[in-house]
Amino acid sequence: MQKFAVIGRGIQHSLSPIIHQQFAKQFNIKLDYQIIEAVDNQDFTNKVFAFFATGGVGLSVTSPFKQQAYELAKYKHVNALSSKSGNTLWKNNNNVLQVENTDGNGLLTDLKTNNNLDISNKILLILGCGGVVFNIIKFLLAEKPKAILISNRTQHKIFQLIKNLRLDNNKVTHFTEQSKQKIDLVVDCRVPTDDIATINKIISYNCTYYNLGYTTQINNICGLLTKNNTPAFDGLGMLVEQAALQFYLWHSKRPKTSYILDHLKSNS
Repeated sequence: MQKFAVIGRGIQHSLSPIIHQQFAKQFNIKLDYQIIEAVDNQDFTNKVFAFFATGGVGLSVTSPFKQQAYELAKYKHVNALSSKSGNTLWKNNNNVLQVENTDGNGLLTDLKTNNNLDISNKILLILGCGGVVFNIIKFLLAEKPKAILISNRTQHKIFQLIKNLRLDNNKVTHFTEQSKQKIDLVVDCRVPTDDIATINKIISYNCTYYNLGYTTQINNICGLLTKNNTPAFDGLGMLVEQAALQFYLWHSKRPKTSYILDHLKSNS
């Protein structure tokens, strides 16, 4: 039986084992998929090497170790190179550790295919500037939005993002409340918050809201926004779609996502 796992911090309730086991059933693949907790970068490194040394096949990497995964791998695939981070680790036939990032494509599939959201020529507002923004921003830019504005408590992080990924300052810039541009889509990349002042601001933008997370708290935020005529989506679809891309990298088979996505939503 092939061994896989998700590794991160505070992920005891990760849905990844359920998702990958359901994908495997589509192809009659027998696999063991575990959850591995890592407390810091050194612990992460030790557990990655131990996992592969004991017959592990593939690792899904989650927060806060995606940049560490990128640095750890010897062979970096194109999307990992683009974002300078990775969420998927595995070894090739020569026992070389490889890394790829499926977050960006997973997000776009959920936006465009699952939720029919077209962001071309639109103005996007990203809330937060953590590591996940590094993972997704080039994929969003590839859809040719009119502009991407970023709101973050520390502006230095925004400038660092633009510099490190060599982004166009005319396309990506920091957001201020004084901006007169109409927001079409808010992409929330922050730790979940149901701060009513923030929610009221989002409602006032008269736009669509998308949160990359999928917790009960985020479901409540989306529900409140929807009641106030603000279309709102959580990131459960992104989770499933990026996992499907991981599954293909590991098994060379493309699983269907609609069933497992419907199943997870009905049980959320």
